[in-house]
Amino acid sequence: MSTEIDVGGIKIKGGRLFLVFTALGTLIGGLYGAFEVYKTYQDMQAAISTYEAPDLSGIEERISILEERIESQNTTLAAQESIVSLSRESINRIDGDMQSLFSDVRASDKRLYELERDTSKELIEIRKSIRTQIEEALENPLSNTQ
Repeated sequence: MSTEIDVGGIKIKGGRLFLVFTALGTLIGGLYGAFEVYKTYQDMQAAISTYEAPDLSGIEERISILEERIESQNTTLAAQESIVSLSRESINRIDGDMQSLFSDVRASDKRLYELERDTSKELIEIRKSIRTQIEEALENPLSNTQ
C-alpha cells in the first residue's frame, strides 16, 4: 500500500513526500528564524540609537559631598594626631621637670638633715663647753660664791 501523489505530472511516493515536507518545514523554519534574528537586530539598533545615558549628576554630587566629608575627617584626624603628639611631648617634658624637682627635693632634704645633724652636734659641744666653763668657774677659789 504505497501512496503516490501526482503533482504536475511527477509521481511522488509517500516516503519521498515525507522528505519533501520535512525539507520544506526546515526551510520555512530557517527562514522564520532568520527573520526573527534580523527583526531583533533591527529592534536592538533602534534601541541603541535612542539610548540616552541616565542622569548621574545626583550620584556625582553625592560622591563629591562624601569626598569633602572624608577630606574634612582626614584633616580633623591629622589635627588630633598633632595634638596627641604635642601632648605626649608636654607630658614627657613635665615628667622630666618633676624628676628634676624630686631630685632637688631629695638633695635639699639630705642637706637639711646634714645641717640639723651638724647643728645638733654643735649645740651639744656648746653645752659641754658651757658646762665645763661653769664647773671651772665654780671650782675657782677666786670666785665669790659661798
